[in-house]
Amino acid sequence: MPVPDSYLEYPLRRRGNDHDWFGYDPLPVRPPVTWPGAEKIALFVTVNFEHYPLDAEPAAVRPAMATPSAPPSYHQYTTTDYGNRVGAYRLFQVMDAHGFKGTALFNSEVARLYPRLVEEVLSRGWEVAASGIDMSRPITGQMSVEEERALIRDALETVRAISGRPVLGWHSPAYSQSMNTFTLLAESGVRYVMDWTNDDMPYAITTPAGTMHALPINDQWEDANIVGGQRQLTEEIYRQGIAAYRALRAEAETGGGRVLSLPLSPVVSGQPFRIATAEKLLAEIAEAGCWSATAGEIVAAFLDQKA
Repeated sequence: MPVPDSYLEYPLRRRGNDHDWFGYDPLPVRPPVTWPGAEKIALFVTVNFEHYPLDAEPAAVRPAMATPSAPPSYHQYTTTDYGNRVGAYRLFQVMDAHGFKGTALFNSEVARLYPRLVEEVLSRGWEVAASGIDMSRPITGQMSVEEERALIRDALETVRAISGRPVLGWHSPAYSQSMNTFTLLAESGVRYVMDWTNDDMPYAITTPAGTMHALPINDQWEDANIVGGQRQLTEEIYRQGIAAYRALRAEAETGGGRVLSLPLSPVVSGQPFRIATAEKLLAEIAEAGCWSATAGEIVAAFLDQKA
């Protein structure tokens, strides 16, 4: 089948990236980064606080824990609501036991419906970040700019008002974005975004509204992806997480500090038959050593060395 002439007319088909947000910058040639306390690893734990509306139609972008059933989906609602009612408190206890801080990714509907969870996060010195409105409303390229701007504005305003914090970090539901998302986030005062999964370290993003930074969450060993998406055994949460820690720690010996992204979901690791796996992983990381930090602290430490 011949290739149509239009294939060669794509304006950004060129050597390197097909966008202008950032350039190709291989990690081994970057200047090394040093973390506080001379730690090799910055532990970046993110905890998702998600809301799946009872009457929601299946979303255009399907999260790992979503079900494709038509509304009302009592099974999806109650399964995921378990995380906000029960599972989150088990994760709080496990994190507290090792003095670890987290970055809480809040759907604004969770913050509105369950402000107690915001209070629990703030009382522990965790960071609050925004994660859209709910899991039925991902960002897509089919949205108009104004529709997406309104979604981002509403989510940020709600989480900022309830938390009383500036809320500078963003993670879209199910890692969803459009070609306008970076610009709209920068316009809204967001300074770091956690949707892209293409690095182990922070990096700059250039938009018409200013510069932000990406702080990647690695979904390869995200508990919801391992269990809900890939249908692997619970033990893989530990096996893959600790393998990532060891590999990054070895690289850091000669290449400078590294970030270990550890995404946890209350509805997955907060289950009574999985919490011991999360505890095992966190205990081993604590014993081996790390700098436990929030998204904002990691980006600030990174930028301090780039100044």
